[in-house]
Parts: sequence; structure tokens; C-alpha cells
Amino acid sequence: MLAGRAARGEETKELRLAYVALRSIVLSFLIVSLGIGIFTDAPDVLLLVLVGLFVGGLSSTGEEWILTGRGLFGRIAAYQMIGRIFYLAALLIILPVIPSPITVMSCLAVSVVISSILSWTQVRGFSRHRLHWVTLVDLLRLGAPSFFARTLTTSYGQGAALIYSSVVSPHNLGLFSAGDKFVRATQSTLDAFAVALLPRIASSLKRHNSMSIWSRAFTGASVAFGLGSFACIALWLSAPLIIGLFYGEGFAEAIPLLRIEALVLPAAAYVSTVTTAVLYVLDDSRGVLYTALAGLSGILVGIFIVVLTGDFRSMLVGVLASEWGAAVFVTFRMLTLRSRDHRRKAPDLPDDVQSGGFAGSVV
Repeated sequence: MLAGRAARGEETKELRLAYVALRSIVLSFLIVSLGIGIFTDAPDVLLLVLVGLFVGGLSSTGEEWILTGRGLFGRIAAYQMIGRIFYLAALLIILPVIPSPITVMSCLAVSVVISSILSWTQVRGFSRHRLHWVTLVDLLRLGAPSFFARTLTTSYGQGAALIYSSVVSPHNLGLFSAGDKFVRATQSTLDAFAVALLPRIASSLKRHNSMSIWSRAFTGASVAFGLGSFACIALWLSAPLIIGLFYGEGFAEAIPLLRIEALVLPAAAYVSTVTTAVLYVLDDSRGVLYTALAGLSGILVGIFIVVLTGDFRSMLVGVLASEWGAAVFVTFRMLTLRSRDHRRKAPDLPDDVQSGGFAGSVV
């Protein structure tokens, strides 16, 4: 949402300062949690989780959201590549000397800091400015639905294996996870299209060009669906090669699972594009949350079927229902927003109603 505001030239000093303050508060909490884990001699597993959370917090310290809003994707990619190259070099040099999971996470932390610093060099630092708590509270109110939506989306997306682990055996879960990793990796790659489309949609909103907004929105969603379909076909055809190359003949049972799960890619790419490039740009955080709830309902259906039938392959029904259910709902949401926008800008409406923002009409 903030990237959408940056695309409209709304990255005010107050907004930037509030966002920096919010990230600093979260990062401070993660640092304190990690410190407590270290000084209390926490178990290695818990300590690694705390380190991972801390590194995740560091990944949000950059100003990539402004660069995204400005469409400077080449610089974002360059900065990320510089950090990743350092990460790889550090692993090759340090990991053989100190072979530990903490070493891996520490190298990743440094690489993330490098990328974040580089992003700050491309945006003007704001001068000394007083933080208004009202701005911070407004930012929290805006981001809370998106935070919960992201949590739910992760649960039925990348976290599907974790959810199903309570109802299937480790062996069957391993077969499912073998193919699931490639599907989710492909899905993450397709998400880049949605990010690239975001500033184009936001620029139309800045010019108050309603026709251009919805034309680009539906065209972008159609292209995303096509890209997802192409990725689905490619993954379907290459499934035997991928499984055999990375896992060996012992995972041959994972091939049909991978092929069936690949069918989620058109829907996943479509949902990602509409959510990122349309709902976020229009500040429709509730629509994002409702879409995530629709997806979560699909995974609950899958769990019910697995428990009822006892067949672990039934979990694929839940995976498909999650993504395609979210796709149906997000389409309905986008059509509703367009309809409300057209009614609000109808010639017979008063000027003050016609000039209202999108988010104000969204419930």
C-alpha cells in the first residue's frame, strides 16, 4: 500500500518517519527477544527461530517500497543481487570454517543490511521532523488487516505443509513437500509481475483516470493468468525431470502430486496481481483480508476431506480450493470496486461525491 502511495507521490515526510518508527519498534522487539534467548541459553531450535525472525526484521529496513513506487526495479534488482553475491561468497568462505546454521543466518543478515543501505542511498533522507503519533496510529490501522491477511495467505500457501503435518504421516508429507517447494518457488517468481504492474495502476489513480485504472487492472490480471498457465504447463511437463534430478527415483510418487498442485499457478498468479496491483493500490486492506479468508476456507475443506477419507492425496483438493476460491472472490471484489467507482463518478452525482477516494467507499 505504501508503494502505491509512493507511486502517487504521497511519500510524505510524516509517512516515511512513521514507517521508519514502526519498523524500528518491531526490530527492537526482535532484538530483545533474541538477546533473551541468548542469555537464557535457549534450545538451539528456538534460538535459530529467533535469529530467523531478527533477519526477517532486517529485511524490512530498506526503502525499496519507495523505489517500487517509482518503478526503479532495475536498481532494486541490482541491490538485491549485490547482497546475494556477498551472501554466497560469505557462505563459501565462512561456512567451512564455522559449519553452523547460525553462520548461515548471520551471513544472510549482513547481506540484507547491505541491500538495505544501498536502497537508502537512492532516496533522499528526510530532515529532522517530529513524529506525530496520529500518523503512526493511522499507519497501524491501515496495515493491520494486511498483516493478518499476509499471515493467513502464508498459512494456506507456503505454510500448507505445516498445516497438513497434523493429519498426514511424515512420509506422505515428504512426498507432498517435494513438489510443493517447486510450485511455491514458481509462484514467488510470478509475484514479480504484480509488483511491476503496481506503479502503472497507481499512476492512473494519480491522474484520476478511472477508465485507465480498470483497463490496466483487467489487462494485467489476464496477462498474469496467462503467465500462470504457461508456468503450469511447463511444470507439468518437466515434473519427472525435476523430481528425478533433485530427489531421485525414491520420490517418483511425488510426480503426480506436483503435476496436480501445479494447477494452482494460474489462480495464484491472478490473485497475486489483483491483490498487489489493484487492492493494495486502492487502499482496500479489508478486501485483501477477505480474499485471504476465502483462501483459508479452502485449506480447511482439504483438512476435513483428509480426515474423512484417510487419503493424504486429498490434501490437494484443499490446495486447489484455496487458490481458486481466492481467485473467484478477488474477481468479485474487483468488479464490486469498479462498479462503485463508476457509480460514484456518474454525471448525476455531486462533485464532492465524485472526487471521493476509493478507500472511503469500501466496506
